[in-house]
Amino acid sequence: MKKRIISLMLTAASAISGVTVMANDNIKVMLDGEELQFAVKPKIINDRTMVPVREVFEALGYVITWEPETKTVDAVNDETMTALSMQVGNNHMNFRDKTG
Repeated sequence: MKKRIISLMLTAASAISGVTVMANDNIKVMLDGEELQFAVKPKIINDRTMVPVREVFEALGYVITWEPETKTVDAVNDETMTALSMQVGNNHMNFRDKTG
């Protein structure tokens, strides 16, 4: 389930940033013209590109935390004043603009 949350957070991140995923035999993820490196390699599963999102969010300036009690992943960017939150078992992701 953590992997599903991570892939959904990547989708949200790519919607609000300059992330490009180039898929072929060797999957590359580019952010602002720079290739991101991953501890776990991206892969294609059932015609969908799965990318570990932690490195993407950290490259975007987000700090990622995991709350085991509530099974929630939080990503906070103090520079852009935005935050994302997803909970295991919940199909919704919360996006907050911290300026207001």
